[in-house]
Amino acid sequence: MPTVLVVSDAEVRRLLDVGELAVALEEALVALAAGRASVPPRVAARTPAGLLGSMPGYVPGVGLAAKLVSVYPANPAAGLPSHQAV
Repeated sequence: MPTVLVVSDAEVRRLLDVGELAVALEEALVALAAGRASVPPRVAARTPAGLLGSMPGYVPGVGLAAKLVSVYPANPAAGLPSHQAV
């Protein structure tokens, strides 16, 4: 069974090459504009306290991926993050 790697904010900042990210985003947006990528509208399950959003996408040559994000706006008052995602 594969494991899930949890990366902290500091690790992301240290490891992310913003220049490479900009190039990859440009390529993905060009593919989307040309109709080669599939990025359906976001779907969210809502609760009184927050939501769980699902964001799937496919870019040829890159792959198929999904992002799940929970958003609970009141969490910071309890010392918790408002957003958590995988």
